[in-house]
Amino acid sequence: MAKSRDLAEVIGMLKARSGKVESLGDEVPVLGTIDGSRRAYEELLASLSVEADVRCQRVGAGGVPAEWITAPGAAEDKVLLYFHGGGYVIGSVRTHRVMLSRMSKAAGVRVLGLDYRLSPENPFPAPIDDAMAGYRWLLDSGIDPSRIAIGGDSAGGGLALASMVALR
Repeated sequence: MAKSRDLAEVIGMLKARSGKVESLGDEVPVLGTIDGSRRAYEELLASLSVEADVRCQRVGAGGVPAEWITAPGAAEDKVLLYFHGGGYVIGSVRTHRVMLSRMSKAAGVRVLGLDYRLSPENPFPAPIDDAMAGYRWLLDSGIDPSRIAIGGDSAGGGLALASMVALR
């Protein structure tokens, strides 16, 4: 199977980082901690850039940090509410921004990426509470519920499913 240029770049970055353990000034292994894992993941994926014509706007969605990601031509009245993966422990809209921009472009919708609270600091049901707050914020913003799709990858997919059950 042919790899895309971006996939090859990510694979190369992962290979370059494998086996490395970075240290803070006090010699605490960074990758051996949750904070270190979060930082390493953010740094790895932050090097990927979104196309220049994609709009990214930070917002508070019902008190939850979020980001609108809108590709050119995306319908303003159609929304994908998206929950990032990362085992409920790592990840953010920042780590998923490039993927979300491509979803916006491919589907022709605005994407609202939600930075739900992570574990272990914020155990269940914090992510579901944040997801519900984000969804209600969309409704309060005048988005028709029939124009909202909910999705996510990995743990975010589980959160999408749990959110739909809670909305039922």
